[in-house]
Amino acid sequence: IDMSRATVVFILLMSAMVHCMLGCNHSATGQSSRSEGQSDPPSDPSPSDTPQTAPNDSARPPSADADESVSDTSSRPDAGDRSDTGATVSLFQERPYEVVSTDTTFESEELQMKGTIDRPRDVSGPVPGIVIMHGSGPNSREGRVSGQLNMTFPEPVSLHEELGTHLASKGYAVLRYDKRSCVPLNSCSDNGYPAPSSELTPRQFIEDGAAAVDHLVETDGISTDEIYVIGHSQGAALAPFIASRRSQVVRGAVLLAGTPATLGETIRYQYEQSLEDLKAQGLSKKEARARLSRLREGAEDLETLEEGMFMGSKILGQPIAFWEKSLEIRNRLPDIIEGLTQPLLSLSGTLDRNVPPRFARRWKPLFQEGTPRLEHRLVIQDCISHAMNCITDPDLPYVEPESIGRHVHAKVETRLLEYLDRVHRSLAESSP
Repeated sequence: IDMSRATVVFILLMSAMVHCMLGCNHSATGQSSRSEGQSDPPSDPSPSDTPQTAPNDSARPPSADADESVSDTSSRPDAGDRSDTGATVSLFQERPYEVVSTDTTFESEELQMKGTIDRPRDVSGPVPGIVIMHGSGPNSREGRVSGQLNMTFPEPVSLHEELGTHLASKGYAVLRYDKRSCVPLNSCSDNGYPAPSSELTPRQFIEDGAAAVDHLVETDGISTDEIYVIGHSQGAALAPFIASRRSQVVRGAVLLAGTPATLGETIRYQYEQSLEDLKAQGLSKKEARARLSRLREGAEDLETLEEGMFMGSKILGQPIAFWEKSLEIRNRLPDIIEGLTQPLLSLSGTLDRNVPPRFARRWKPLFQEGTPRLEHRLVIQDCISHAMNCITDPDLPYVEPESIGRHVHAKVETRLLEYLDRVHRSLAESSP
């Protein structure tokens, strides 16, 4: 199908928005593919998960400060991929476990959710559990991310699958599942899910995450009181709600490539960055603005909604109820985080075009509230994109394919394991 660049931009943004609550991937360049960031059926819209703008902001490495660290850049995009190994240290043994993956089902709001549990083979005693939550759009349990704003990767990064198998090899049981908007109708998965309801909102994604935690707790061989939640993009904004709701069993949460920025800021950023990208392709400002007019209107409508003055029934083609619920969740996020006793880790990258560093840093003031057992941490890693792979050329989005890593980078996995080990050891030390 031959689509205009503006149409592609709009589709991608719609599929990525509701937050970072979102996760967008592609582009004003007319490229698209089906995975994280693709458009859902009408019931799971999303704007793009990136926040407000400054062209090329993502290409400027942030400076480290008191509660932020920046890791070094690798010389090759896959220099730290799992195939190189050796970077991470197992919580339970130095040698990686053999991983066994089994299909599983659990119920959430009358839907039989389908997923996979990756776990270490031949481990005595229960192991800690991890639930991975999706970015925006109809995502399968593999969590394929095929690019980021106005930039398509040579091949998708199977984020959830790679994290699941790697963490399982280190001694954790990881549940990853098909999102309820990932259905046969949109060719996301042949899982037998019905078409999503027109009343679908992010509230149901929170319910699904809580049900996934409950399922792990009820599964033989998995700890009944040590579960973690990893949320990517849209899922990063929802993970603290799961930690709050299941505080007796969830011991911590990781916020991958997320931001607490508002939806209006997110769409405004997407618009302004896409405008710059189109102008860089040779379009005049007037031509670029014309192609992105609907996106600009969406940003304006969302900003009006946030001010409590929007009088329409739809925004970006979606019912106003969806956006109102999304806004409600976002507005509750500071209080939810302040009330947590579990430590959070925000992990993002300097080359994330969906959530540039200055939007990732929005977590910092929220992290300074409350009294977690261990301090919350904000980490921005050099060369890491929205898909948690490494891109060695910072001149985004115009880079050669060989500069784009094909897998989750090892330093991301290392930082995840450091966080999990830190919390696990703290729990062990505090137990009677």
